[in-house]
Amino acid sequence: MGVEGDRDYKQIVRDAIDSIGEDIEFKIDAKDISTIYLQEAVKCLRRSFYDRTDPLETEQTQFNKVLGGLFRKMKSQASIGNYD
Repeated sequence: MGVEGDRDYKQIVRDAIDSIGEDIEFKIDAKDISTIYLQEAVKCLRRSFYDRTDPLETEQTQFNKVLGGLFRKMKSQASIGNYD
C-alpha cells in the first residue's frame, strides 16, 4: 500500500462514475399513472405496464449505466439520404 494520506484514485474514479450514473439515470415515477413517458410509449406498452406494477431488478454495471445515459443524451447525427 501507499503512504498514509495517499489518495485512493480507484475509489475516486468509481465515485465519479456512480455520481454521473445517478445524474443521467432516467427516473419514472411509478406512482404517477396519469403520465406516460416517451420511453414507455416507444417500447411495448404491456411491458411498460409490468415494469411499473411488478418491476424486475436488472443487473447493470455502472459503466453500462453511464454509457447508456450518454447515448440517450447525445444528439443524433443522422442524415437523410438515398440508398440503393
